[in-house]
Amino acid sequence: MMSTSEPDITPDHAVLQSFAETVGTQAPRGVETTPADIAAWDSLAQVHLVAAIETRLSVTLPDEALTTRTTLGDLVAQAHQALGSRSAAR
Repeated sequence: MMSTSEPDITPDHAVLQSFAETVGTQAPRGVETTPADIAAWDSLAQVHLVAAIETRLSVTLPDEALTTRTTLGDLVAQAHQALGSRSAAR
């Protein structure tokens, strides 16, 4: 039986994969990609991207992730932090 979850996915992979699915293209500069690099990365895409990351990693990112668009690396850092917080709560 194949699982639909991705238990070994890293935050880096989750963010990059979610980004590609959300905006329809790969991040040209990896985690250093900014909204200036991709015209389709607008505020609505940001909301969808955050939701996709949260679903993929089963975490909740901070509210600022919805409104602050700097680099994909910032989302990776927030995902790492959320995963660490989740582990600490166990």
